[in-house]
Amino acid sequence: MKINKTTKPKRDEKTGRWLGSEKGITPDELLQAFEDYKIWAKQNPKIKQVPNTKTDSVINLEMEIPLTKTGFILYLRREGITGSGTDILFNRDGRFEDFVEVNQYIDDSTFDDQFTGGMAGVFNHSLTARKLGLTDKQEVKTEEKIKIKFGGDSDR
Repeated sequence: MKINKTTKPKRDEKTGRWLGSEKGITPDELLQAFEDYKIWAKQNPKIKQVPNTKTDSVINLEMEIPLTKTGFILYLRREGITGSGTDILFNRDGRFEDFVEVNQYIDDSTFDDQFTGGMAGVFNHSLTARKLGLTDKQEVKTEEKIKIKFGGDSDR
């Protein structure tokens, strides 16, 4: 499905902020854009250069990238779909209530991709756990009693 790009994103002349409902995108179009982003992200891996000491060369490894909300927002802008991705995905000022269900799907999908990718070792599990707020936090308390003797005191 191709998104209707006849309505260009508009900015508020005073504040420079992207205007919300004037961007010409529906919840269904946003959902389709997210599905297209998922395909794009998996087809466009990062390249990691790893030295090969045996052959004195460099090996280019394709590294899968995780799905993220930020990556999706950048995809929306890069593809000219909407400049208001941040406003929509975070329901800024409560103006995007009709996008809530799609936003929840996007949240669940990005969380699942990062979590399962971290668990399977595709992504760095430590960074993934921190990003998703899954790290264990421990509070360490130490109590110590200190005896102080003053010069003229005897042990009693």
